[in-house]
Amino acid sequence: MTHVLGDGATRARSLSRVHWRLGQALLPEHFERQELGLAREIELRFAQLAPPAWGVAQIAWDEASLARGILRITQLVAITPRGRVIDMPGNARVAPLDLATAADHQVAVYAHLLRERSFERD
Repeated sequence: MTHVLGDGATRARSLSRVHWRLGQALLPEHFERQELGLAREIELRFAQLAPPAWGVAQIAWDEASLARGILRITQLVAITPRGRVIDMPGNARVAPLDLATAADHQVAVYAHLLRERSFERD
């Protein structure tokens, strides 16, 4: 398997980790390699679980907002089929949904995941 990096380069996925040593220079590539190795290990572990090893584990919403016709998710823990962990409010945001726009009394709610963006502080 290969993994496409942010700079367009590809590298083979591996379980090997960085062998840290005292006095070693810390480069971004070391942390990238460490994270890729851990991600691959987690991916392999999840693959061994009984299917499906993904889905919504926990969800909660604001009852007061729902009574006013607005679906406001307050907590969500889910795992995608590819193993990505969504932990709201930890690493995700969910926009409220105005149920008044629905033509029917039943509304299907879907999760749409956007590509992760990193924000740097000045």
